Amino acid sequence: TQPLTGVAEEARAAGVPIDIRWLLDPPAPDAQVDLLEAPTRSAPGEGFLLQARLSANFDGQVPYQLLRDGVPIDSGSLTLSRGRAAARFADVLRTPGTHRYELLLQPPNDSRPENNRAETWILCEGKGNILLLSPFPSDPLLPVLESGGFTVRHLRDPAPLQPGILAAARLVILHNFPAESLPQAFRKALPFYVQEQGGGLLMLGGKNSFGSGGYYQSEIDPLLPVSLDLQRREKKLLAAVAILMDRSGSMGSSPSGTQSAGLTKMDLANEGAAASLELLGDQDLAAVYAVDTKAHEILPLSPLGKNRAPLLDSVRRVRSAGGGINIHEALEAGCEALSKIRVGTRHIILFADARDSRQHPGDYRQIVQAAVAEGITVSVIGMGSENDSDAELLKEIAQLGKGRALFQSNAFGIPALFAQETMLVSRPAFAEEPASLQPTAGWREISAAPLRWLPEVDAFNLTLPRPGATLAAHTGQEDPTPLVAFWQKGAGRTAAIGFPLAGPFSEKARAWPDSPKLLTSLAQWCAAPEHPPGADVRTQVRGTTLQVDFFYEPSWEETLAATPPLLRTQDQHSEQVTATPWERMAPGHFRSQIRVAPGSLLQGVVHAGKSVFPFGPILIPTNAEWMKSPASLAETRALVTATGGSERVDLSECWAPTESSRRDHALQPGILALLLVLVLMEALHTRAGWHENHTG
Repeated sequence: TQPLTGVAEEARAAGVPIDIRWLLDPPAPDAQVDLLEAPTRSAPGEGFLLQARLSANFDGQVPYQLLRDGVPIDSGSLTLSRGRAAARFADVLRTPGTHRYELLLQPPNDSRPENNRAETWILCEGKGNILLLSPFPSDPLLPVLESGGFTVRHLRDPAPLQPGILAAARLVILHNFPAESLPQAFRKALPFYVQEQGGGLLMLGGKNSFGSGGYYQSEIDPLLPVSLDLQRREKKLLAAVAILMDRSGSMGSSPSGTQSAGLTKMDLANEGAAASLELLGDQDLAAVYAVDTKAHEILPLSPLGKNRAPLLDSVRRVRSAGGGINIHEALEAGCEALSKIRVGTRHIILFADARDSRQHPGDYRQIVQAAVAEGITVSVIGMGSENDSDAELLKEIAQLGKGRALFQSNAFGIPALFAQETMLVSRPAFAEEPASLQPTAGWREISAAPLRWLPEVDAFNLTLPRPGATLAAHTGQEDPTPLVAFWQKGAGRTAAIGFPLAGPFSEKARAWPDSPKLLTSLAQWCAAPEHPPGADVRTQVRGTTLQVDFFYEPSWEETLAATPPLLRTQDQHSEQVTATPWERMAPGHFRSQIRVAPGSLLQGVVHAGKSVFPFGPILIPTNAEWMKSPASLAETRALVTATGGSERVDLSECWAPTESSRRDHALQPGILALLLVLVLMEALHTRAGWHENHTG
């Protein structure tokens, strides 16, 4: 199932014949998809064909279903004749982005269902495409961007946000869009999209942006040209936080991934609780409970003070104790602790396993509703995904508690969610008050044409300057807050506008005549450049090997002679970025073959000079060992013939010597006779008492 390029040459050079023993086909019916092929790219509104080839050990009808992005678009039956069938499917894409096609065979009583599926991806390219994410039904920025020459896809619903949507986007704009609404896979794909694939990112101000939108310590935080760490900002109100930690049996297992190093899920939950305590101020109050069937007090509600090290040690020593988490007991303990005090913010963080949080007897709804009536809010951090068995229960608790439901399937990301939630409730991250706007000379790096800046903004997001970023405007206070900032981040560019341009607190900005100019100038600066002509990347998956070919015309020779192309890929599951060497196949052609774990989802990019050529996402199949394509069989037969091997039917014959081994063994009788003589002489030497004379 893997490419056999170069194997025959290596085997012949080593004098190693390669024999083969074919596995017998199963006696029961077996059908498989040999190929699902489509053009790699398509323009919006342009028709194209998908081609499929099938094979089976029987003739007749095979039901099928064709899906686009997980939604069925065609179904029926295909006719197998002499064990073969071919089909063509026509389709048209109108939405820019990468779209996934799957062909599923559904034969009854099939002996190997693992080979009944194939998939392919098609990139629908949109010129100058921007992905605008905002909650506004008719975002006023949409016509502004379109008048600037961009094609804009505006999304309010986060459901379509998967990594493939980034393939056709030159720029992603987050306009007052909360971090919790972004699917985890999309958030994890953004750093590679910006830093490696050269994409652009622009965040606009509002109560659901920056720190107040939950982006602190998220995957997007390091990409921004402003810092969301507000620990040195002065606080106006005290906060009291009760942390309820699941310590049921499931928390004693190790998290998936190679970096666990003996850690358990409980250890990472402990680190999350400790991160919350470290972010709270000296006068803030905190309580921590470890919950299984009962709520066990680890830290009573009390001010943290400046000497909080012993408290952190206590929290980090919590261990899993078996059983399940009793949601009712947990919420009751947290609400009882917070109801005893009166401070500006009272908040509960409930951490639980989204696969093991079934409700025990008790009315959790009544407890949460009573807490909200007292001014206490409740958020939930779920270990797992929002599709897990008990995720709906956790989401309901957060909704009743006027808080947020955050999920993280990678246990190593749990501490960051604790930090985000604590920073959000304990520190003001959005100032609902006017502030003066002070421009700087930094705007000249964006545009030579000056802006007529507005003198004052209605409100602004609290952030800090990031070292290395350029400020074009700030609040002009003693400790100024960035209002417009930008920087280069790897191969891409990102920018931030720290005040609302639409929605609440945007009256002055909407009345500002140069607001469209600010937005379009930043969008043009951030957006990834169009791909230069004369070069392209093609990919092909065979088994669990990804083959990447980079083709270029002679006009690229001078550029690539100075700096050879660089291939980098990222596995979405491990988040690891890998650089892979090339093999020069011919003038104008580089090739690389990457062995990848089954089930991996890859993004990739080729850096050529100052240009980038992104590709992906590419899903490596998990059923490669069951796929038996005619091309692979022919390649295997050619390998056997080229190395002087043969087809084995009786495995017992594998131990019979070949002609070459007989020649190799021709000296064995003489060598054995010589060894026998030497053994006899050594025995005679010993028994006769022969000794060497030594003098000294």
